This record gives sequence, structure tokens and C-alpha cells, in this order.
Amino acid sequence: MKNLKSKIIGLGVGTTIGILSLLPQKSVAQSPEKKEKIEVKIGYNALESGLTNKGNLRIRTFEDIKFQYKNINLGFHGLNEWTENLKGYFGRNVLTVGSNNKNWKLAGVFKSDSKGIFDKKYGIRFNLKDKLGADYGWADAVFNQKSGNVTTFLGKSLGSKTSIELFNSIEFPFGKKHSVYTEIQLNKKIKKDLSIYARGEMTGTKYKEVVYLLGITKKF
Repeated sequence: MKNLKSKIIGLGVGTTIGILSLLPQKSVAQSPEKKEKIEVKIGYNALESGLTNKGNLRIRTFEDIKFQYKNINLGFHGLNEWTENLKGYFGRNVLTVGSNNKNWKLAGVFKSDSKGIFDKKYGIRFNLKDKLGADYGWADAVFNQKSGNVTTFLGKSLGSKTSIELFNSIEFPFGKKHSVYTEIQLNKKIKKDLSIYARGEMTGTKYKEVVYLLGITKKF
């Protein structure tokens, strides 16, 4: 009986070892699978401070941050401005999401004033880097049930320390006449993260309505 018991135990152990030997084995030296992480990428973040030709102080901030996971990119792109000696406020903040391999991303554009968000539009942001003669830039084509909007930003380097930029926004209210807003800005770098700028802002196409600014930009 004792010998039979020993044979049964031996058979069980042998069978178990045999089955385990047939299973795929993971090498001790094999490195564990690489875990995908969310990468944070900081873009152009800056503070502009300037005076208009009417003597009004302007403060404008730019925020640009992206979160990347695998091939998906989620971005926040903000332009926030305090006008009329800091009594007025305007914000244009954009959320984007899309693939890193595409030249466009889905976009939501949110405009706000001191009372909160007053306009929401959704559409597409196109990357205009090295396009239309520009070194960098983008274009937003968005709409809602009331109107459509196409906003374009283009930048061109004029040497190692000088650049010129164009910002143009065209609003298309459905059934009404469109409106145009344009900015042209010249930047001159004086230090690594410090520049001076001159900007002209024009509503419509009448040059007599141009507002001029001189100021300084601090990049972060």
C-alpha cells in the first residue's frame, strides 16, 4: 500500500512537471513590457504688455500645452487679453484633439468676456507650418448654428532675431454681412526670452480705424 501511494505521488509530480514544461516560459532576462505614459509638451507661453496709440494699457497672455498618449494629442491653446487699462477682457481659448500623424485636428473654439463664454464653435484646426510662405501657423475653420468663422495665424522669420506675424479672423453670420478683424505684428528679440513688438489692429477694411501698439513680450 505504501509503495502504491509513493507511485501515485511520483506519477502526479511527474505529470505536473511534464505539463509545466510544455507551457511557454518567460525568461528571467526578458524585460517587462514598456508602459505607455502621458507626455506633457509645453509650446509657446508668453506675456505681452503694451500701450496703444490712445494711451490704453494692454495685457495679453498666450498659453499652449499639449498632452500626448500614444498617437493621440490633446491640446489647449489660449489667448487672453485685458484691455482699456485692464477694465475689459477678451478670451479666445481652443481645445484640440487628434492624431499626431495628421495635419489637422478636431477643434472647439470658445470666446469669452468678463461675463463668461459668449460664443462656442466647433470644427477643424489645420497646421500651417511651412505652408503659404510661413514658417509657423495654423487655421481654424469652425461653426455653430448661427455663424461660421475662419481664423488664420501665420508667422515668418526675418532673420535670427526678427519675425512678422499675421492674424486674421473672418466671421460669417448666416444671412448677414461678414466682418473682418486683422492684426499685423513685428517682433524684435532683444534677449533669449524677451522681445519688443509693434502691432497694428484693424477692424474691417478702413485704415482710419487702426489701433497701434508698442510693447514688450516675455516668453516663459
